[in-house]
Amino acid sequence: MNFQFSFGPNRSYFCSVGSVYAWSNNIPAPLARLLSDPTHPQAVDTPYDLGFAMEPGLYALCWKSKRGQYWWEDSCLGPSYSRLARFIKNAASRGVHTTHTVFGPSCSFFSISPSGYSWQNIPAALEEDIHHSVKVRRPTTVALGVGGAYVVLYHDGTVAFDLRGQYPLVEAMIKDVDAAARKRGVMYLALNPFMAGEYYAVYGDGSATWNFPTAWSADVTTVSRQILVGEEPEPPDYLKTGL
Repeated sequence: MNFQFSFGPNRSYFCSVGSVYAWSNNIPAPLARLLSDPTHPQAVDTPYDLGFAMEPGLYALCWKSKRGQYWWEDSCLGPSYSRLARFIKNAASRGVHTTHTVFGPSCSFFSISPSGYSWQNIPAALEEDIHHSVKVRRPTTVALGVGGAYVVLYHDGTVAFDLRGQYPLVEAMIKDVDAAARKRGVMYLALNPFMAGEYYAVYGDGSATWNFPTAWSADVTTVSRQILVGEEPEPPDYLKTGL
């Protein structure tokens, strides 16, 4: 089951689990119409990928419409993200879509598709770790945060991070390996690149945890419960094999 949490400018957000999703009322107007207007010819049924750039009004989106058609939006990214626009379009030309696209400071981004990965301006240590690891393990989630903070989760349960002291709750969660193992590992993580300390995380047992404004909690709770209603996420390989 696909799930995603995207922090956006001006305290905006989007949260989705499968075809259930919620968003704040200050996301870009064209996106809000796609999400809220069932009469729109491309109205969203299932969002596969939605990431907000740090610059207001810019975002990337891949989705299945209520008419059963597959769409992607790469025209709302601006010239600073031409590499990402090409990656999204190339994935679509192969009949696949991106997932877990994230943005960070200095026009940085990381995006995943079945055909590979694309990134730019990510922290040097993160880029080095991915380059050194890519032949033996696959990144499943990258989170970019304030001041160059980052976390990368790999398919084998390996975690690499440098949170620069900006996300103490996340650092405590990652370092508490016994608690994470009891919940079948940390499967997904998003950092708020606009606000230190804020995050959203999903464990392998389907439970979710977060730290952000309480005004968001009711909608996010409703969406996050769908993780438990649907199939639980696959645990990382090291938990499946017992290694």
